[in-house]
Amino acid sequence: MKFVFITILAVIFWVPFTNADAQYRDLDPEIAKEIAKKDLPAGRSVYFYQPFSRHLFKDLLKKEKIPFEAKIRNNDEWIVWNENDASRVEIIEEKVEKETKAYMIKQFEEKKKNASNKAN
Repeated sequence: MKFVFITILAVIFWVPFTNADAQYRDLDPEIAKEIAKKDLPAGRSVYFYQPFSRHLFKDLLKKEKIPFEAKIRNNDEWIVWNENDASRVEIIEEKVEKETKAYMIKQFEEKKKNASNKAN
């Protein structure tokens, strides 16, 4: 009886950890460790490839007085905010996405115009 009880406890506590490990298997090992230990919590941390987006996001967080922390992982800057600010940050993320699209379109049009001018 004691063996069965211990086995059940082991299954209850071990299975969630093995599933969590599987969840991060395809990620960079360093980032997976950070996420697993909640240093870069899913749903309240973000990395922007474009410097424009990253700077805009941080500027908007500051403007809205939303506290955040920048964390460097594998030479990438991740931005982490408090859980209670999630709904406000979601609005900012949407704004950054729209602004980034507009910025990228503008950059593309300028390059296209410059290429056209060089061809003439």
